[in-house]
Amino acid sequence: MKILLITLEYLPQIGGIASYITNTIKHWPNDNDSFVVCAPKIDDEADFDAKNFWPVYRLEPYFNLIRPRWLKLFWSVFKIVKKEKPDMIFVHHVLPIGQIARLIKKFKKIPYVVFLHGLDYGYAQTNLVKKKRLTGVLSEAQTVVVNSNYLRQRVANQFSALASKTVVVYPCSGYSDVKIDPIKLEEMKKKFNPAGRPVLLTCGRLVARKGVDMVIKSLPAIIKSRPDLLYLVGGQGKCRAELMYLARRLGMENHIKFIGFVDDSDLPYLYSLADIFVMPARQEDNGDIEGFGIVLMEASLFGLPVIAGNTGGQPEAVENGQTGILVDPMDTGQISLSVLKLLQDKELAQRLGRNGQEKAKRFIWSKELKKIFK
Repeated sequence: MKILLITLEYLPQIGGIASYITNTIKHWPNDNDSFVVCAPKIDDEADFDAKNFWPVYRLEPYFNLIRPRWLKLFWSVFKIVKKEKPDMIFVHHVLPIGQIARLIKKFKKIPYVVFLHGLDYGYAQTNLVKKKRLTGVLSEAQTVVVNSNYLRQRVANQFSALASKTVVVYPCSGYSDVKIDPIKLEEMKKKFNPAGRPVLLTCGRLVARKGVDMVIKSLPAIIKSRPDLLYLVGGQGKCRAELMYLARRLGMENHIKFIGFVDDSDLPYLYSLADIFVMPARQEDNGDIEGFGIVLMEASLFGLPVIAGNTGGQPEAVENGQTGILVDPMDTGQISLSVLKLLQDKELAQRLGRNGQEKAKRFIWSKELKKIFK
């Protein structure tokens, strides 16, 4: 079977969806199947695409003036369908890509599977027109794949008829086979933490939902007890400048390092040099929410105790008191107390880290992906 996968987020763009997609292809359980990817143009795409064994079509998805703007992407995808003759379409970003797949199904009789991640589902319900389009796309999908039971319940509450064809495919770590090179680890420590300070780590897109601002606001209270603490923030995003300004305004420049872009090959080493991973993600007014939080599972795989938000699908990635600590993402007091608790109680931190590692090892991509066509 040839699968055409269409997405608006794809590596080397940083983010959970882009990582989810790449791992889906790399760990696909049927070697007889093949993938073709349609994704937006992005800087450094050529180097990344050349490293992979599946073809990638890089497209400009939108018209500037013609409405609907996604019609440009439809025509491009339609040409690719005629050329590649796929047997199945995988849809990431239910709108507008779901509409494109629905039209292609009408003209070419090609079935499609919709993957919902969280923000995309919320965005598709911001007005009545989008809700109507969402209903049509999901009703005609062969399968609806969600990344958490939390999201499955949201879909079931709104579309009870979809329950029988909705499956949960949990994101898994792509680093289960990584072997840490001790020489490189020492080099990373010298680069980011030469003084050997206790390290708090966040990695991900720097957008409001991730809660980095609340961690920064928690630092003054933490620093009073642990003045040697270092907070490493890895990733890029639209909130970076705002977060850097916040750190300066609070006088935390000596306690925060903004690393910027983190290559996939370096991420395991950041997990390995950190003491605690923190990402108290929250729900935004526009519906943006953490559907699961793959970085939480990745951090657990490397034995880190995790502090996460108690919203969205995060409680499925982090078991409160067992693999980490769940906090109110808007409560700096809870965040600071949780950090200090883990720094002061080494036995607790190690126990949560061990439990999290055991849990993360049970999440295997090939096993999860088999659920799609059961």
